Amino acid sequence: MGTRTRMNGARALSALGVIAVSLLMGGAAVAGGWAVTTLDPIARPPVAGGSTPIGFTVRQHGATPIAIDNTAIVIVRLGGAERHVFRGRPDGPVGHYVSDVRFPTSGAWNWQVEQGWFGTQELGAINVGKGQLWTPAKIGESPTTPVAIRSALSLTTAAAGAWTLWLFMRTRRAHPVGVA
Repeated sequence: MGTRTRMNGARALSALGVIAVSLLMGGAAVAGGWAVTTLDPIARPPVAGGSTPIGFTVRQHGATPIAIDNTAIVIVRLGGAERHVFRGRPDGPVGHYVSDVRFPTSGAWNWQVEQGWFGTQELGAINVGKGQLWTPAKIGESPTTPVAIRSALSLTTAAAGAWTLWLFMRTRRAHPVGVA
């Protein structure tokens, strides 16, 4: 086997490796792997120790309601390790869920929505009082930022794989291996 044949084999293996990685990493972005969750208007504000039904709708690409097996609202105490998960249950039209959320104590909490294989969407932070209205504590990053970053990385990886394959095919045509 000649040097040129081994180099072409190495290029082919390299191109296949990049393509495999791009498919593994880029699959979610290419397949439309992002969603936006919107909360329903909250009928009664959450209070410490009480249970509050929180309705929400998961929309793929922010537009089409989608049924997901694994949804939840998660609350995490600001500055602490206390974490509670409240599973969502389907309610009404496709893509709509309700979680019965219970803040065990008053104070500042971060909350987020688990959107199944779409990942997590941050909802920011709220202050929960004892029998009083809740108020926003601080505004976090845009809920779509992590999705945008993941999508950009996935698409960049897929583009790198396509470019490597194009280079391989171009090089292969420019330097054909002779038949012995």
